[in-house]
Amino acid sequence: MNAVINGPTHTAVTGDTIQVPAGTCTWTSQLSITVGITLIGSGTPNDLPSEMGSGTLNTTITDNYASTSGPMINAKVPNGQTLRISTLLIQPNSSSTQLYSPIDVIGTCNGGGCPNLRIDNIEFSGWSSSNGNQATWYMRIDGMYGVVDHITVPSGSGLSNSLANIHYSSWLGVGSYGDNSWAQPDNYGAASQLYFENLSLTNSVFDCDEAPSGGSLGGCRATIRFSQFVFGSNQSSNAITFTHGSESGGRMRGSRQLEIYGNTATCNVSGGCVSAAVGMRSGVSLTFGNAFSGSFFGNIVSLVDYRTFAPRPSNYFQPWNNCDGTSGYDNNDGGGTTSTVYYTGTYTGSTGSTTFVDANQQWANAFGSASWASAASANGNPYSIHNVTQGFGGEIGSASGSNITFYTAPGGSPNHPICNWATQAACTWTNGDTYQILRASVCFDQPSRSGGALLSSLTPATGWSGEVLDPTYEWMDTVSGSLGHGVIEGYTAKLIANRDFYMESKNQAAQTSATSPFNGTSGTGHGTLAFRPASCTTGVGYFATDQGNWNQSGNSFGQGQLFTCASTNNWALAYTPYSYPHPLIAGGTGGTGGNPVAPPTNLTTTVQ
Repeated sequence: MNAVINGPTHTAVTGDTIQVPAGTCTWTSQLSITVGITLIGSGTPNDLPSEMGSGTLNTTITDNYASTSGPMINAKVPNGQTLRISTLLIQPNSSSTQLYSPIDVIGTCNGGGCPNLRIDNIEFSGWSSSNGNQATWYMRIDGMYGVVDHITVPSGSGLSNSLANIHYSSWLGVGSYGDNSWAQPDNYGAASQLYFENLSLTNSVFDCDEAPSGGSLGGCRATIRFSQFVFGSNQSSNAITFTHGSESGGRMRGSRQLEIYGNTATCNVSGGCVSAAVGMRSGVSLTFGNAFSGSFFGNIVSLVDYRTFAPRPSNYFQPWNNCDGTSGYDNNDGGGTTSTVYYTGTYTGSTGSTTFVDANQQWANAFGSASWASAASANGNPYSIHNVTQGFGGEIGSASGSNITFYTAPGGSPNHPICNWATQAACTWTNGDTYQILRASVCFDQPSRSGGALLSSLTPATGWSGEVLDPTYEWMDTVSGSLGHGVIEGYTAKLIANRDFYMESKNQAAQTSATSPFNGTSGTGHGTLAFRPASCTTGVGYFATDQGNWNQSGNSFGQGQLFTCASTNNWALAYTPYSYPHPLIAGGTGGTGGNPVAPPTNLTTTVQ
């Protein structure tokens, strides 16, 4: 195949269509693509919005490029060009062959945008965790706009895998690590992101923590819509998506923006699936119109900031470190590295304990009331206790007598700092440890924040970047069965309802009047524009189901636009979803036009 794309048989040019013949072919070397072409197998692809997953696939590619450092298909695409990869069944050589993600795509972005991508009608079959950690994601993508559609991952394949790992490391060609993606505004409903639609999966869609081979990572922006998920009995770790934040990946910036709508997800796991159908460790999101069934998910959306409760004395979260008032990157009381120290003392409890005690202090006397800590948490501005001797810290949940209790997240865990990430082992105190009480009002890149100054260099200058509140919204989701916790929950006391996130109650009905069930004072609502409340509290949202004309599929979802309350009693249009189906599916530049090239000959084929 390299000979057909890179010579001497043929040298591909922009717009070429390279047809891969029917049959099963084992690839033992890497295929390099450096221009925007269509690489398409034999079969009948699905293109309609009513069709979920891949169509009829007559071309099977067996990945025997036995490398854990590079993909079987390695594509690098200049801006202004479009790459399509289509109509292939991709399988590993065996369930234990050590491999890498089979497809990598890296786009060259500039001030005019990024190149376009369509990956469609692919089935990833036969993959397992025994193919190695580097094969955990089927695709790794950086710097590409476009769509991934009509993909199938059948039951029993790659149960712990995700479909893709995506990034915008150099948004608009500026910077690296995803810094500019974070600094630039939201682009909800725009063409300038990657869309995932009409998928039929038994695993998660994407994460954003591993770079393509030869590429970079950070700052992902993506939409998952109108797809179906079925999580089986041994897939309790799966969700629609669960994204990394700016923490355990080091210098890279975490997920920047998500839209999740129109999907169906069934959890067939005894005891329930993971903590949330949509898990976010940074950034902003809109989640709406999804249908969840089967055993419960913990939440529809969880907002987690690992730096508040999972620090390590070995500075695991470099360069950002712990969000406990000691990191110069957070918005700390007092500012930067000169944070206000509210109290300094000595731990007097037993060595090896996870329970904090200072027998020399009665917290009610120190702060006037034993409820000082919980009151601060209720206002979204909790204090933290930092172990100066060992270098760990965590949010305070409450205080009583001589004891301080760490923040307890929904579900009862964690209620103490975690010092060993691999084993989730708690940090323990040693008699005589010195501690401080400080406060970080906002963590760097925490969920429901965006913007801020453009960072640069491997170790950016410290100082609060000035990120602004950018709330997360949820509406119109349905749940048949229970939720383990709430619709949206913040797994840090810094995230509170009706400031950092706005949501409907579970299975909230459409409006029957301008005041019911949503009256405009808190949360979100949905219904016709005529039933939108006349009055509103700043920040709340309302999805007008009879507005817009973006959904051209004819499905039962209908239309809709999100209005938010920009100021008291002042509604403003905030969001219109992007055209569906994606234009690249409906005959755009991602189609099969161009200069057709005859199927290659003299291929080594293994008949199965």
